[in-house]
Amino acid sequence: MCHVQVRFILANTALTAQLNMRDIIAALGVKIVDSPVGEVIEVGPTQATSVAGVYAAGDCATPMKAVPVAMSAGATAAAMISRELSLSELGL
Repeated sequence: MCHVQVRFILANTALTAQLNMRDIIAALGVKIVDSPVGEVIEVGPTQATSVAGVYAAGDCATPMKAVPVAMSAGATAAAMISRELSLSELGL
């Protein structure tokens, strides 16, 4: 069994809308890029950010604000996080 220490999981909810998201994202150190509809978190095809172990999906990581796109990105991020944890557990 793999045990992972998680500092926090951030979701865009009514509560987090009250927080300054830019400060939280800046504290993580992930790269922000300009898009046609504003700034987004830069991610690769696996939804990994510029910071190891940090993934982003949904509206914060794409200029395409659509539920199917967010769902697909979330599923990709979940699969890649699972892969990363499995490899870590195997010592790879």
